[in-house]
Amino acid sequence: MDSVAECVRKDRDFVITQESTSPLRACDARLSCSAPADPESHPPLEATIRRLYFNTIALAPMVRAGTLPLRALALSYGCDVVYSEEIIDRKLMQCVREENRALGTIDFVTTGNRKGDSGKESRRLVFQTVPQEKPRVVFQLGTRNPEWAVEAARLVQHDVAAIDLNMGCPKKFSIQDGMGAALLDNPATAASLVKALRQALPHKPVSCKIRLLDASLPMTKTLAFARAMEEAGACALNVHLRTKQDKASDPARWELLRPLVAALAIPVIANGDVYRQEDVEQLLAASHCAGVMLARPVLYNPSLLRTLRFVSPSCGRPVPGDKSSEDAISSTGSSPPLPLLPLMDVIRTYLHLCSCYESHVSNVKYVVLEMIVRRRHPEYVRRHLAPLELPENINVASVSKAKTLQALGTLFGIEAGASSGLEGVHLCLDSYFDAEQLEGTKSMVKGRDGEPRANASEELGEGKRRKIRDVQFLRADCEIPGMQ
Repeated sequence: MDSVAECVRKDRDFVITQESTSPLRACDARLSCSAPADPESHPPLEATIRRLYFNTIALAPMVRAGTLPLRALALSYGCDVVYSEEIIDRKLMQCVREENRALGTIDFVTTGNRKGDSGKESRRLVFQTVPQEKPRVVFQLGTRNPEWAVEAARLVQHDVAAIDLNMGCPKKFSIQDGMGAALLDNPATAASLVKALRQALPHKPVSCKIRLLDASLPMTKTLAFARAMEEAGACALNVHLRTKQDKASDPARWELLRPLVAALAIPVIANGDVYRQEDVEQLLAASHCAGVMLARPVLYNPSLLRTLRFVSPSCGRPVPGDKSSEDAISSTGSSPPLPLLPLMDVIRTYLHLCSCYESHVSNVKYVVLEMIVRRRHPEYVRRHLAPLELPENINVASVSKAKTLQALGTLFGIEAGASSGLEGVHLCLDSYFDAEQLEGTKSMVKGRDGEPRANASEELGEGKRRKIRDVQFLRADCEIPGMQ
């Protein structure tokens, strides 16, 4: 690969330039605590709503995966809107905003009294963005308290396009604290969160990401909850078409979306099992939804986003020859689909971005492993969409053995050493990773099929953090000696 790889979407202002050379290294010289420029300047609310929620293909919020490098990659492949990984309100409330001049990023970091091996004050990166993605990035907030939600949202309001409330995460660490899918059982609290954010930030769109509350028609509970969010002021509804009780391997319930779309005046975005253009077209025809949102399909191969187009005249998209509303055309519908790229090329581009943004190696390895371990995708996708074609030396074991970005880059045939000397400067802090407080485990947690689970740490619950262990991606016949 060339030393400079450029991924450009010419029909928008987001341009990614990845350089293999290292940026400036002086940590204390590159950071500046500041407020965003022109804090009182806001685009019209209706224009923002139309840009974000109508005729869109969106990258879904994904903890561990949805950090800046993957969001940037998704935008470069034609994604209209990208959602951040879920950030808990109390974590963000501990942050200060810093402009990283060397990287060109805006970093929200925490500082503490604990000292690392160097004796310096510990620093943790909680959220990272760049000005170029501001018109397209939605910040997903995990919260159950209106006051905390407002305080957290105010910290990032000038650096993101909108706020999304997580009301669908069914994992124990989230629901036992009253957040995520627990809000589906508490519509009054959920509505209070929406109202508080809309009142405090009237210029900023607020959406909700929910799951289905019903497994079949007539969708009484789901419709009641959705209407309550709309009445509270929600600007859009992102719907994961599974219930809390459904397994990830269960088919998404596309057939239940249309009544929801018909009942609401706000746009409804569909999430679940969208891998192919025919999936987009079938879901649109069945539901008249305003857009689609992809999570796991993007981890199958992020360039899958190049192959999808969302065209819906009912959502404001003009039909061919209609010149009256050309400004409503979003980038996904303004050009023909492009072919899927080889996964090796996609991973190399992703590693370049991780190097440029100094991502923590734990996050990077998680995403790369998700791309090469395909057991969580439907069989028809694994069989027909694109075979996994990797060199013999690229496998779970070899990726797991890499301990730095430089080692990963070498494994994939590139130099990705921009972060190798800065391990610990930017640490990922979420409910899954904690570089300083690890709760170890003596054995792997296995799924129903007897295979190691990639997300085993989610079983630990609130306040119990553990490092994601690479061995959890390994099949039983592919374990690395010495890794327990």
